Amino acid sequence: MNNATELSQAFTPPSTTAPSLAASRLLLAGRSPEAIHLRTRLLELSRQPRALFVSGPMGSGTIRAAALVHHLGQGAQVPANGGDTRAMLCCAPGEAPPSPTSGTVCVLGFEQRAPVERARLLARAELDSRVRWIFCTEHGDALDTATLAAVRGRAEHLALPRLSERVDDLEALALQSMATLPLVRPVGGLSSAALDCLRRYPWPGELAEFEAVLREAVLAGAGVDVELRDLPKEVKLRAAVDLPAPSESEMSLEHAERRAIRSVMDYAEGNKRRAARILGIGKTTLYRKLKLLGFE
Repeated sequence: MNNATELSQAFTPPSTTAPSLAASRLLLAGRSPEAIHLRTRLLELSRQPRALFVSGPMGSGTIRAAALVHHLGQGAQVPANGGDTRAMLCCAPGEAPPSPTSGTVCVLGFEQRAPVERARLLARAELDSRVRWIFCTEHGDALDTATLAAVRGRAEHLALPRLSERVDDLEALALQSMATLPLVRPVGGLSSAALDCLRRYPWPGELAEFEAVLREAVLAGAGVDVELRDLPKEVKLRAAVDLPAPSESEMSLEHAERRAIRSVMDYAEGNKRRAARILGIGKTTLYRKLKLLGFE
């Protein structure tokens, strides 16, 4: 059984938890090496009883990774005392962790707690075999070395990749994210121009920003697919600024013509008659150029 199949079969949560799990599943989308490694690591960690430390850039969704590990590891268990092993209790920074007899405790903002408290929580996690402890931290440019040193050797470590490292997964991530949105119209996917723009954008706000951009684009659009014009202006401007310098071949007349025709075809949503009118050429000429340039 492959990882994707096992992950899919492991998720049979009650309906009351389905929305949060649907959001958590977003981390699993894609086929890039980073996505495959993340799925494999999540499965490995779900089978281990040790405490877990999840780190990632701000907005990367460490609590989602914690939820995935919890449900994969405990979702199928039935406690002898009739309790609920499915419960994952979260405590925010500054809050005292709960004291359940089963399930999972997820401590958010672990790096914000005092060193003495971090040591006490890790010791508690090592002694309490009935509860799975997961400590989450989201950082800026780099993980705090003191926080990492505190957990080294005392907990497993899962480091979430940056979204900019998963460029090849963006289309799959977008489809998965849009599937969870309360849509007022059917949305099939992304146009090639919109996808190119999303791939060029650096995503400083990580997964949280990605979802916010998609929500805004879906609300702004009216077609079957999300188009380039539907994306927020800030994203399009930043993506344009981050374009690499063109090579000599990319500055050729043929390449410029190819780029212009593709952009107009995207804008015209595949309508060749409309695209020909915008380009100022006949429909027959457009058909010939599309075939010559390899679009058909």
